[in-house]
Amino acid sequence: RQPQALVAWQFGGGELKSLIAEQETIAGCRGYMADLAYAEEAGLLAVTSPRGNRVTFWDVGTLAFVSALELPEPSGIEYLAAQNAFVVSGAKGGVYQIAVEAELQLTTLHQLEHTQWDNHLLLG
Repeated sequence: RQPQALVAWQFGGGELKSLIAEQETIAGCRGYMADLAYAEEAGLLAVTSPRGNRVTFWDVGTLAFVSALELPEPSGIEYLAAQNAFVVSGAKGGVYQIAVEAELQLTTLHQLEHTQWDNHLLLG
């Protein structure tokens, strides 16, 4: 049985609320979300799902699922406000950028051989 939600949001110390998605979307994440990052100006939350091979995007204003991008085992994620983009590390050595525009734009930055990333990303 799939959980009803895998992502929740809390506005400024208020009540924790589940973000809404179809069961097909939740099932596609295979029961696990690893890391998240928030693009405040866009009101967009990005959450990685290594088991589901996707990054999911959520509108925190409506608490609803927006879209997903397929990536091989996306793990860590961070939002870079100056670039208006998310940077994602993949468990198999990939580093990707997802530009926050009218449509999300995916670019592969690096594919490092013999490199594995864990479930969190902190860029200095």
